[in-house]
Amino acid sequence: MRSPASPRRPGRLAAGLVLVLATGCGASDDGLAWSVRRGQVGEFAVAGTHVVTIGREVAVHDVADGRRLRRAALPADLGDITIGQLGPGAMLTGDVLVFGWYDFRTDTGTVFCYDAASLTRRWHWEIRWPWTERSLRPTVAVVADARQVYAAAIGKNADNLFAFRLADGRLAWSRSVETFPAEAALALDGDRLLVRSQLWARPGDRHEQLDAIAIQDGRRLWRSARRAGCGNCDEGPQPERLQPDGTYGPIGPEGDDIWAVDRRGQIVPGCSGAVAADGTVLERLAP
Repeated sequence: MRSPASPRRPGRLAAGLVLVLATGCGASDDGLAWSVRRGQVGEFAVAGTHVVTIGREVAVHDVADGRRLRRAALPADLGDITIGQLGPGAMLTGDVLVFGWYDFRTDTGTVFCYDAASLTRRWHWEIRWPWTERSLRPTVAVVADARQVYAAAIGKNADNLFAFRLADGRLAWSRSVETFPAEAALALDGDRLLVRSQLWARPGDRHEQLDAIAIQDGRRLWRSARRAGCGNCDEGPQPERLQPDGTYGPIGPEGDDIWAVDRRGQIVPGCSGAVAADGTVLERLAP
């Protein structure tokens, strides 16, 4: 993920992905255990002893030696960055594989759900929105639990956060989480979905926030927001994750400072800008 000061440029997006596995793969020390040829992988997911790659096809590999165990065709070469963009967050949950993709040719984002054993498609859901902001590449980020798949439509106005039933793909709820998310990352924590969204494509209104969303009905429980003021952020925005002390973080940069919030959405000491769901400032501390 990149900071507001470092927007994505299409020419820098890699068409392929090298899988480097060392520890636990039979290697005596750190090094390349195996790889998949460039151009065949646009995204991947790992579960147990298997790695699933998504690109020209969907394939299952043995994590120890990279042997391809099975494969299946996809509706297009999803690893081809000239025709579309795979979303971050492809994952295996239970007996299914879920991932998102945006097709530049049809202005359509799609959430895919595949059977992990047979690699047959169980269902898919299409979300149409035009690619109007050329400083970003629209796509669909996903995460899933045992009951639902959650998807964030990056670069979409209006409703851009969705929940689908994992069993049959029926829409459970949808809502807007950001006017125009330029980047988004999703994580699950019990009965809530954490959504980090960011707007840097419009210079006059750059900001970023973390929303806690009730997975049952899509209600916003709280929002923690900051104005984007990053100068030289070498690390860029980092995915949120639950810390041992009960805070969420790191979330994003403010200068070279990484900030975090607690389970109530309050900024931890040393950071500023905690905001309630209605926009009320809850706490303002000097960074």
